[in-house]
Amino acid sequence: MPIYRRHLRHGNFDRVRHSVNFLDFLAEHAARLSGTGTGATVTFDNTTNQVTLVGHGYTSGDGPFLLANSGGALPAELDGATEYWVNVVGVDAFTLHLTEADALAGTNVVAFTDDGTGTNTILVAAEMLDIFLALKSGKTAEQVRGTDNIDNL
Repeated sequence: MPIYRRHLRHGNFDRVRHSVNFLDFLAEHAARLSGTGTGATVTFDNTTNQVTLVGHGYTSGDGPFLLANSGGALPAELDGATEYWVNVVGVDAFTLHLTEADALAGTNVVAFTDDGTGTNTILVAAEMLDIFLALKSGKTAEQVRGTDNIDNL
């Protein structure tokens, strides 16, 4: 009987250990792939605190998204490392929010004082669920490791 108990405890430990490794794998690759996908070009309007993307197709609460810029700068109050969620205000416009709950409620809109310069883009932020679903669909861990862009996930 003691051998059986020891085996059972070891088995539980292995399950926990492998679960932690799996969660670490998901988190590592979600962070690595965030913001590497194809971005859609957006414009900012500081008078309305709205972002314009023609025919965006988003629904309120979609996200998280990251912002990026080339050849200039994002509006002063926006950050390329911050995750944002959207609240749709029109077919071509939405506001940015720091939480999904705020985006769904349309509250706590992120305000910005200028429109930014250069080319601004919005990118899909990878989440652990994205990596999990890729694995579930048949991709191997090696294929996920070899992916250099969320679009290829």
